[in-house]
Amino acid sequence: MTNVLPDGEKLLWGREVAAIMRVEQRSVARWRRQGKLRAVRLPGGHYRYFQSDVDALLNSEKERDNGQQR
Repeated sequence: MTNVLPDGEKLLWGREVAAIMRVEQRSVARWRRQGKLRAVRLPGGHYRYFQSDVDALLNSEKERDNGQQR
């Protein structure tokens, strides 16, 4: 499977998301179940995550952290 959809959206593996967010893969799976991250389920049962959702979540976490430091 390619990691770029026809509309240009990039898909990431859970381990890639975990590395970007500096969390464990269990956290990524929890965020998927909570609806914080959209995912595509592959036939083998694995998930791929939308880069745009990961970027948005990362930015919201940064904004939240910046607000707490003031």
